[in-house]
Amino acid sequence: MKKLVLGSLLLLSAGLRPLLAEERTLPPEIYAQMKKGIKLDQVWINPKYDTATGFNLGKVSTLADGIYANTVDYLKFTLQHLVVPGSPNILNVTVTQMDWVDHGAAGYFAASATVEGEVLDAGGNLMLAFSTHAKVANRQTVLDNYKGVYDKVEWSLYKDMGKGFQHAMDVKNQVVNGDNPSGLVPRQPLPEEKPLDVQGRLLQLDDLKKKGLINEEEYKTHKAEILKGL
Repeated sequence: MKKLVLGSLLLLSAGLRPLLAEERTLPPEIYAQMKKGIKLDQVWINPKYDTATGFNLGKVSTLADGIYANTVDYLKFTLQHLVVPGSPNILNVTVTQMDWVDHGAAGYFAASATVEGEVLDAGGNLMLAFSTHAKVANRQTVLDNYKGVYDKVEWSLYKDMGKGFQHAMDVKNQVVNGDNPSGLVPRQPLPEEKPLDVQGRLLQLDDLKKKGLINEEEYKTHKAEILKGL
């Protein structure tokens, strides 16, 4: 029978910490292949997954119950920062465990959560899976701490997507700015820097002199070197 994970108050004064059952949402064979990520606790990436294509956001939900279960809305908000417009892939995320401290009398607050997720391609094939735990303490309220927890999850996912995902984020920024309204575009190679001709080198030398970066003697020496090439 599937157990519902309950977030709960940590009884600091009694030194008690409830033991909470934690759901696992991914296939067992995927857990067996997971490895420690750069920031994520466990991650598996399909060799066929081109991380540069990024993902759109699908379902964001929680198995936890309690007064802070609705903080999952903030997780949905912060993950939007990673969405790449035009991506054919979908990220689904589930908060499988929540725990918190609300010790207002002592002015101490904390929050933690375990989050699992999967990226599916257009055909429903699993491209990426992860499971990670984050905790934040001593912000002003439990809600503030949960915002910090979910920001950590977002940052960890971003770091583990790799350099290819950075390109996807660059493309996303182009889309947002209206430079690429049609969606994902291939990476454009950087233009090769062409060497300056004699006239360009002389103009550059004059500019250095005007800015006081070289003195009169250095100017004459470099100018003579440039003119030798004629």
